[in-house]
Amino acid sequence: MRKTCLMIVVVLAGVACSAVAAEPTTLQDQIFPLIRLPIEFRARRANESLSLAKGESMELFRANGPGCVKHIWLTPFPAEANGILRIYADDAKEPQINMELQHFFGVLLDQKPYRVDSAAFVHLPQTTGSVQGAGYNCYLPIPFNKSCRITLEASTAFKGGLMVDWQQYPEGAEMTPYRLHAVYRAETPARHRSLYLMADISGRGFVAGIFKGIRQRDFSDLIYHTSGQTWLIDGETDPHVIRGNNEEDDFSFFWGYQAAMTPWIGCPYQRFPGAVESGRMEQDGVIYRFFGPDPVPFRSSLVLRCGARADDTETVVYYYRVLGSQAPAVRSPAQWQVTGPFRCPNYETFQRSEFPENHPGPWQGPLQGMAVHAAQAEHTWINFWPYYRGGESPEALGGHSAYARTTIDSDQDRPVQFRFGFDDWLSVWLNGEKLTSIRHDEDFNVVAIPAKLRKGPNELLIKSSNCSRTQAKTSNKQA
Repeated sequence: MRKTCLMIVVVLAGVACSAVAAEPTTLQDQIFPLIRLPIEFRARRANESLSLAKGESMELFRANGPGCVKHIWLTPFPAEANGILRIYADDAKEPQINMELQHFFGVLLDQKPYRVDSAAFVHLPQTTGSVQGAGYNCYLPIPFNKSCRITLEASTAFKGGLMVDWQQYPEGAEMTPYRLHAVYRAETPARHRSLYLMADISGRGFVAGIFKGIRQRDFSDLIYHTSGQTWLIDGETDPHVIRGNNEEDDFSFFWGYQAAMTPWIGCPYQRFPGAVESGRMEQDGVIYRFFGPDPVPFRSSLVLRCGARADDTETVVYYYRVLGSQAPAVRSPAQWQVTGPFRCPNYETFQRSEFPENHPGPWQGPLQGMAVHAAQAEHTWINFWPYYRGGESPEALGGHSAYARTTIDSDQDRPVQFRFGFDDWLSVWLNGEKLTSIRHDEDFNVVAIPAKLRKGPNELLIKSSNCSRTQAKTSNKQA
């Protein structure tokens, strides 16, 4: 028997109807999936030969948008040739990238260019022989909607070649709002047991990666005993934190830096001569981490710091930010006083009254033998860590509490609602009256507490603890 096929076509008012799935118009970037770019584009390439005298400037690349630079190949020679790299997106008056060329490409500690093999940067330098050059490659996408301009101001005699591969999109194409930024910082040396500032960002975006270089100056301890990184995220809108462990742990190494490179983590430069006269181990290094599969987004702000010793420290933080975005204005005290610490092994001890509760401010330190610190809030955050780090790892901070006080001026009697983000336990007083005491044993927490301000100055006092999971579990059993 011959089989027949029954087909029905419906035509209404001369218009044929068919069910066809719409094709996507954008695709995620392969390296940084939070960036979506148009699927339709023309592949374009710009080539330049470079020959600049010291102090001379040159426009390396210019394009009108929409588009995205996908690859930059740059070969300065001699290898140590350097200059100031500036990248402008969308007719910006100030560049989003404004730093030494070598720093942008992750060459730190005044080293000659070294080999890098990561998802974002691949460097194949030639530093021996009669012809030497850097061989830089950058794969960080540089999206733009109106225009993109890249310039170089030579700080040394500079020769070389340049190739820029970019995608040109149709007018009106849907474009990602994110634009590439980078910030370089250095302290030579950093303050011992300080919190080194890597980036302070206002607006909406995400962190793409970090290069960090450390040259050891302090041989009293291992170079990576710094207590790691502190990420203070979205203090104005949705406060939450990321806490590191130790220097090498934050970059996913184990017991120091190892001369290895992967797409996301690596150590392209290492000096590890062995024992020094003090008996400690000596080590310099440049390390990187790129957050391709695990991006760190922020909606209103980010303060990124790391623990530091008295070593020469350099960092480059690469991030994407929505142009024009800013942290929203919120009413939050900027100046605080901090005192402590007090031993706090369990919640019962936390509930006991300490003498700061009976000392209205401003405090004139020392307070009953304890130092009083002036603390400046950062995007609403008050960080106790610089004053009370107890050792080389965050666990050493456990089992203690501390107090912070501030003054809030009000032009009238009025109800308010305080929002507190804290870890782990919290008590709050307003004008000497205790408002609440909150126990929270699971990481970071955010609460809203109603209160009434009186006309004039109001004193706000908080007590916060830090306990390990083991201490919290022990305290739960005792409760």
